[in-house]
Amino acid sequence: MHSSRWSLAGLLCTALLIGSSPAHGQTAQANAEKLFNEAVELSEARKFEAACLLLAESQKLDPTPGTLFALADCERVINKIASSVTHFKEYLSQYAALKPAVRRRHDQRATLTKGYLAELEPKVPTLKLTFPGGAPEGVVVTRNGVEVEPTALDTDVPLDPGEQVIVVKVPGRQDAEERITVAAGDKKVVELSAGALVIETPVDDGKRASNPRKTAGIVLLGVGAAGLAFGGVMGGLAVGQKGIVDEHCNGLDCDQVGMDAVSSGRTFGNASTIGLAAGTVIAVAGAVLLLTAPKSKPKTAFVTRLGAGAFVGGAFLGVEGEFQ
Repeated sequence: MHSSRWSLAGLLCTALLIGSSPAHGQTAQANAEKLFNEAVELSEARKFEAACLLLAESQKLDPTPGTLFALADCERVINKIASSVTHFKEYLSQYAALKPAVRRRHDQRATLTKGYLAELEPKVPTLKLTFPGGAPEGVVVTRNGVEVEPTALDTDVPLDPGEQVIVVKVPGRQDAEERITVAAGDKKVVELSAGALVIETPVDDGKRASNPRKTAGIVLLGVGAAGLAFGGVMGGLAVGQKGIVDEHCNGLDCDQVGMDAVSSGRTFGNASTIGLAAGTVIAVAGAVLLLTAPKSKPKTAFVTRLGAGAFVGGAFLGVEGEFQ
């Protein structure tokens, strides 16, 4: 193998000399020759992977038997066995079609090619991809990012040695991935299966409900309920103060505790009246808005918080809310 690598640059040079043919376009031929020369330099620097890429591009721009032979030999050196065998066979087909005078210049290359094929063909690995229960409807299989044609399933496909990443894609299911390594001479069979079912669940996108009437109804109901609760609490406190007044007042004659209880009772009573009245009105308005709102699913919850208090001569009721 090492001697083959050291001799590759020489074979490339020879291939360039004997592989020339009338170009289908002067620019394409010039670019192809430039790429070929760069491939020779890379090969001399033992950068064979890069050299093979340039040879493939050169052959694409200006196909010649000489470049094709050089590409096949380069692939042989980097152990791309299947690719090398394919291109060596193509070279022999083109060799057989050459005119006798041109073919004689390729005789040595053709002899080498036959020897390489005898050595390489038994080493070409194959891979069969199969679905034991039959391929699922709509399935797409890729190997190393390239879609596998349906006709290539259940078939021994020649391929170059190395890692193979196989992905099975089926609508409504998760992608199923499998990685295997194929070595020279392997005859592998991989049984494929679809991935797990995809179960869709509602996702809270964090956006507020898009129905303003319904949102306003929910808010007003919350505020009304808070007002009613506040009125009830204040009413209870007012009743408690009445008991104190009865103990500390004789008619209109009250001691200091009784007078304070009278004042507090009046404050709590007023607050209770305001809370109950306002809460009722607001709750009714909220219910009307909610019942007349278009049907929709809110994607957020609105939380209402009540703040309340009383002071001498009055009371306050505060409400705040937020979307969570």
